[in-house]
Amino acid sequence: MAIRQAKKSGMFKRSIIIFVLTMIVTLYWYLPLVINVYRFPVIGAIYEILWIFMIAGLFAMPVVSFIFWSKNKFDLRSLYFYSLIISLVSILFLVTSN
Repeated sequence: MAIRQAKKSGMFKRSIIIFVLTMIVTLYWYLPLVINVYRFPVIGAIYEILWIFMIAGLFAMPVVSFIFWSKNKFDLRSLYFYSLIISLVSILFLVTSN
């Protein structure tokens, strides 16, 4: 019983990490729509340094979320499902926005 509970606890921590990473990537891509990141040199430099990692995260997070969601037996209350939806909406918004 304790092993099963420890396994569920580990899965829950992983789902929180995936969800938080998805939110960070999403917020990173919406940041330039809210403020001019190049107005402040330090923020612009950090934005440029993180660009390649965030583009990889933008396309990797839906795949990772779907894999873990399928391992979670497609539970609609899972954070993996919400992470997948947020990632797909972010990609659609970035592709269709000007």
